[in-house]
Amino acid sequence: MLTKRGVLLFLLALAVTGLFLWIFGRQLAGEWGEVRDAFAHGDWFWLAPATLMILLVFVVKGFRWRIIMNPMAKPGYWPLFTATSIGFMANCLLPFRLGELIRPAVLGLRHGVSTTGALATVVVERLFDMLGLVGVSLMGVAWLAVRKGGATTGSRSIAAAGIVLAAVAVAGIGFLIALRLRPHWARKIALLMLRGTPASIRRRGEAMLDSFISGLTVIRTWRQGAAVLLLSILHWMMMGTMAWLTSLCFAQQTFAGDAGQVQRFDLGLFGAFLVQAFQALAVSLPQAPGFLGTHQAATTEASKVILGSSAAGIAGAYAIVLWCVSILPVILLGFVCLWVEGLSMKQVRRMANEQPH
Repeated sequence: MLTKRGVLLFLLALAVTGLFLWIFGRQLAGEWGEVRDAFAHGDWFWLAPATLMILLVFVVKGFRWRIIMNPMAKPGYWPLFTATSIGFMANCLLPFRLGELIRPAVLGLRHGVSTTGALATVVVERLFDMLGLVGVSLMGVAWLAVRKGGATTGSRSIAAAGIVLAAVAVAGIGFLIALRLRPHWARKIALLMLRGTPASIRRRGEAMLDSFISGLTVIRTWRQGAAVLLLSILHWMMMGTMAWLTSLCFAQQTFAGDAGQVQRFDLGLFGAFLVQAFQALAVSLPQAPGFLGTHQAATTEASKVILGSSAAGIAGAYAIVLWCVSILPVILLGFVCLWVEGLSMKQVRRMANEQPH
């Protein structure tokens, strides 16, 4: 049964989803004819390698989780792969990203690993995910700055964004090192930054910081940390490659550029990295299951940033197809792993209800 807070969060999630669906509709206002044409002339060969790439991402996720968990437990690769797949399937079907709680619950239920310990490793994984995403975003911003060229206001803004991302990456890595080597010192500095905020925010920030510190104890060596960071960057590069392969379905289609010239829908590999960065920020918001609206609006907006507003029609078709490639194989893989583990969706929902959130 939902608490009052749960009801408010659910209503907020619905509102966010509704807002982004409206934004996506506004982005394509007057462009639906071009969307239909883009679908009619799509080169669907590229869906196969794009789908394979999203599935291979979960292979990498399994190896990364194994490296993180290695000092604490050694459940084997396959249990980590199936728990990861079930968790991300749950993220697609349940609200509030409950799959992050279900993953360690599945591992604890089926393979005897401490659920609390496994949850700490998921916290660490999310920390390294943020750093990996910043690294890939920096590649995309640098590429876009070169692509735009010149000393225009837009290129200066892109360069400034690159500097900010680089600073965030350096600061993030430094903070993780400080949390691992000097947790009490780093904790005091972090809490000083929360001084003056409402008590509820301070308590939540303190609890989150303690979770980070607790989770980072599983990183025992520099070699382990470097391996996790490199796999996190590889993970996001593979996600960007999946987005690029999907864009090739429309790469031969043309539109009238903002300056009137004929232009192909060519995002480029590094442009697709930026698409992934936009998506990751959008889907991190509280929202209804399935990432409807946020995923599509972020994809379309990123495509317009790279190619110009005239690409909106083809970008809308691309956004719909990319959502299908990003979500549907993940759901199918999760259900296959549910069957392999002898679990049901009813049990998964019960796990979600039993976890504190």
